[in-house]
Amino acid sequence: MAFRIEGKGLRCLVVSAYAPQTGCSEAEKDDFWKTLFDLVAACPLEYHVLVSGDLNGHVGNLAGGSQAHGGHGFGERDEDGTRILYWTAALDLCIANTWFPKRVSHLVTYSSGGRETQIDFWCVRRSSLKLVVDCKVIPETVSEQHLPLYLDIRLPTVGRARRGAFSSRIKWWKTQKNPEFPTILVKNLDAVKMSGDVESDWNALSAAITQTASNCLGRTMPGSLLIDRQTWFWSKAVQDAVQSKRKAFLVWRKSYNQADKKSYLKAKRAAKITVGKTKQDFYKSLYAALDTMEGENGVYRLARSRQVASADVKQFLYVKDQHGRFFLSRKLSAIAGMSISIKLLTESFHILPFLWAVRWPVLFCQSVKKFAKP
Repeated sequence: MAFRIEGKGLRCLVVSAYAPQTGCSEAEKDDFWKTLFDLVAACPLEYHVLVSGDLNGHVGNLAGGSQAHGGHGFGERDEDGTRILYWTAALDLCIANTWFPKRVSHLVTYSSGGRETQIDFWCVRRSSLKLVVDCKVIPETVSEQHLPLYLDIRLPTVGRARRGAFSSRIKWWKTQKNPEFPTILVKNLDAVKMSGDVESDWNALSAAITQTASNCLGRTMPGSLLIDRQTWFWSKAVQDAVQSKRKAFLVWRKSYNQADKKSYLKAKRAAKITVGKTKQDFYKSLYAALDTMEGENGVYRLARSRQVASADVKQFLYVKDQHGRFFLSRKLSAIAGMSISIKLLTESFHILPFLWAVRWPVLFCQSVKKFAKP
């Protein structure tokens, strides 16, 4: 049995195998190992491979020159165990439960009639062996013969890449905070000499505006991370409080002193209070402005932005039905999409229409009644 795990940057192939027993024919054993070899070899290299199961072979307690064996096995090696080592070496795999020194009770996977053997294994790629934390048998469990073999592996996941600014930009949002900028801009524009050529005059004026804005307003650093921060309350007081909290945290991380920890917690509480008070003052002034006659447009603008932010579909263009007609309305497009889905389900997959109608019964009925032609 084999299955793949994909999601959040994690790609892993997990295989559960049961090899033929010692008394089986060589042809049956060769067919099993060839099938398992083809399955693992077809897996891309970016996938983590985890092969486990009863392989019915004794790999022995020593490596014996094998790169797949970690030198901490159990028992004596037999012919089937040598076949396992050849198979793992050909695929650049390692037997995980031979790479950790354990007591005998944590190595034995099968115990019956006073005979103890190691025939169950976990095999991982050599590149993933550094991610294996532990691999051992849990003794004295419910099963009397086959004991569960436990593998602790920390597979890394790839998170979302943080967005960054790839080029430097002018800080145009500081225009209102710099009252001298308009005066300097007008002065520099008057100093530009016009030649009469549209292209050259446009480039000269554009260069003057850009250079003046860069000198007065400043530019962002290229490669800096784009932080989704509510800039309306990121005032000087909030910046100072957060900076003090960060400095206290760094001091505590270096010393791990109880006094430094108390200082950090105190600065953290002070930063929370400062941020909360600043946000409260902003919302207070915002609601006061919305109650005025001039703030009426602000109410509609705020409601419209909240509606757009809560919409599931951010952008809608059109939908074509089975006849090639365009539907620019979202409601009409929903009806066209449902009719196409019903046709595909009933004709292609032979599914009864009422089974699909259970999914959207109310929406479908209301849409048909409202937009159906009389």
